Amino acid sequence: MSEDPLFVADVDGTTRRVAMTGSSDGQITWSTDGNTLYYVDMVPRADGMFDGATIQQYSLTTSAVRQAVYAVPMIPFFPSPDGSHLLVAGQSNLEHLTLDQSRNHMLDMASGAFVKIASDTPPVMEQWAGVWAPDGQHVALAPPVSTNSYTGPVSVSILAAPDWNAIQSPHASFSGHYTAMAWEDAQTLRVYDIVVGDYLTLTRLDTDGKTVDEARIILESPPAGTRYRYGRPVLSLDGKRALIWRQASDIVTDNLSGVRQFFLVEGNVLRPVPVSEDLEAIGWCDATRVLFLSGSGQQRRPVVMDVEQAVSKGAGAI
Repeated sequence: MSEDPLFVADVDGTTRRVAMTGSSDGQITWSTDGNTLYYVDMVPRADGMFDGATIQQYSLTTSAVRQAVYAVPMIPFFPSPDGSHLLVAGQSNLEHLTLDQSRNHMLDMASGAFVKIASDTPPVMEQWAGVWAPDGQHVALAPPVSTNSYTGPVSVSILAAPDWNAIQSPHASFSGHYTAMAWEDAQTLRVYDIVVGDYLTLTRLDTDGKTVDEARIILESPPAGTRYRYGRPVLSLDGKRALIWRQASDIVTDNLSGVRQFFLVEGNVLRPVPVSEDLEAIGWCDATRVLFLSGSGQQRRPVVMDVEQAVSKGAGAI
């Protein structure tokens, strides 16, 4: 947790302003229109410790701050596209807010009332694992298959308005470690999943959780004596493009070598993105530009790259 101010900046770093002061556990979520910032603000006690947290809304257009709900730190939460609902993972359970810890809950922002989601939907554990359809009528969740583990395989459930009853996809589970998902439109969910050492799958699901189609891209084998480490795919807002990365490591010592290698996935094609420095992909700015971080520690700086242009100058498809 940090007591540093939270700044909002343009991707080129030219505009900076304080969104909050106080203590936060570092969780930040943007609204889909980019005009509202949601963050967790810690609630201090007289003894210097913290008594839970609140989820706050910060408007970039008015600079107004609104408390959304009392919660506990480090819980995933997912605002609907129009800001009318907030899906809160089931770990919320303090004397201020009595909720079933084993379930997800939907908060109606206007009334402040919670709706308990279907009993067969365990809580999601990570911020990537909940995505709203653009019309706000469905939300997809990827809770872990094992309720005793924060990691490992995940299943996909889709909740439908207005009752938010869950429909679990009959599709087999996904890896969880290397899974990402996004709605390409109001009816179709895209799920990317890396099976390390073998292939990348792209599965499209409808709002009933049924598989529309599935594609598989074979991944390149590493050189002798090494293996590739992969990271979670970074998806464009509509999920039609994904950025994946890998880095070589020694198969005996597990020591990393070289810089991260990035690849643009579009359709069934995997194309290398040339980079000359070690970068961390943060997210997509628009349909072609990706925000990266370069450097380490206090020396980290933002780098915005047009990946389409970079790919066009590179070696082409693999």
